[in-house]
Amino acid sequence: MPSLDSSQRQSAAYAEGLKRELRRHYRAATRRGSSAFDDMLRRSREFWAQYDEINTRYCPWDPVYSGTRAGVTQAASTADLWTLSVGSTGQLRILESFVGGESTASAVARLAMQRSTGGATPTNQTPEKASTRSPSAVATFATTWTTQPTLSGNPFLFHAFNTFGGTDRWVPQPGEEVYLVNSEILSLRPQTATSNIYSAHVVWEEM
Repeated sequence: MPSLDSSQRQSAAYAEGLKRELRRHYRAATRRGSSAFDDMLRRSREFWAQYDEINTRYCPWDPVYSGTRAGVTQAASTADLWTLSVGSTGQLRILESFVGGESTASAVARLAMQRSTGGATPTNQTPEKASTRSPSAVATFATTWTTQPTLSGNPFLFHAFNTFGGTDRWVPQPGEEVYLVNSEILSLRPQTATSNIYSAHVVWEEM
């Protein structure tokens, strides 16, 4: 959790309990509710309106952050496009991941979001705050490494698109977020065999 005083920590813990309950109700409503587009859109808007009200009332410092990459030329499987690491006693969840292609010719790209370990001498970018009231982020956002992290397990998800102006955006449904806890690392790394140009961002909430 970001550096907060005792009153803020209590408020954040209470807010987190409300958010978990919101997610549980949302998942239940999604399973039993109508799958018509208008109904799904209504449920989504209602959920995020309630979520925002909780943040506004109990977490006005809003511990949401982003890391960005712009116009990066990168080949297959050689390096992370970005690496997100949480603090040794921290926890965060990914709220959004976006990748866009800026190549000058048509080319298929596939990037894997995957847990990883290790790595040496990262170059970190200071995460950007969604609210200027927020404390500094506990998580670190690495843009380059002297020695890349080692991918582990299977990819959690893929971004796949044409890098000649194509884009792909992932916003998880409540309950589908990727969580990082206690020094865990998450990498986004290309898998395709062509050197492409990417811009990307990731948005996360620290808890």
